[in-house]
Amino acid sequence: MKTVFANRVITWGDKISKARMGHPVSEETRKKIGLAGIGRKPSEVTKRRISQAEKGEKHWQWKGGKPRCEKCGITLSNYHNKLCSTCISGEFHDERNGMWKGDKVGYDALHDWVKRRLGRPTKCEHCGTDGLTGKQIHWANKSGEYLRDLSDWLRLCKHCHDIYDGKVKK
Repeated sequence: MKTVFANRVITWGDKISKARMGHPVSEETRKKIGLAGIGRKPSEVTKRRISQAEKGEKHWQWKGGKPRCEKCGITLSNYHNKLCSTCISGEFHDERNGMWKGDKVGYDALHDWVKRRLGRPTKCEHCGTDGLTGKQIHWANKSGEYLRDLSDWLRLCKHCHDIYDGKVKK
C-alpha cells in the first residue's frame, strides 16, 4: 500500500521515527533507519514500558472496559448483555412471565408460589411444634379456594393439617 506523505511516497512498513514525521527524508536515511533496528532486542525495562503503555485505557482499542448491569451495577461477562443473569431471571418472574396463569394455577404451582413468598418456617402455627422440616410441615389453605392471597395460608405440621382439612378426628 502506497500513500503520499510530506511530498514523498511511503510504502507500508517504512520505519520513520515520530520525531521525523512530516519532514522529508532521503532514500539513504530511510535505509539506515531500517537497518538500525535489525538484530537489536529491546531491554527488559523497555519491554515493561511498552507493555504498561498499551494496557487498559491507554490501549488503542480501549472502549471503556466491560459493561455493567443496568440494575445492580455488577460487571458483565460480555459486551452484548445489558443485565446480569440474576436481574434477567428476576425480569421474568411471576406476572411478567409469558406463561403466567394468574388464579387459574394448579395445586402444586400455587404451593410453590406461596413457598417462594412466605418462605419455609419450622414452627406449626396451631400446636407450636418447632424444628419441623420437609414433609413434616405444610402450607395449608384457610378458605379452600386456592387463590393467590398470602393472608389465606397457614403453616401447619402434618398432623394439624390433617385435622384442619377434616381427614383425621381429634
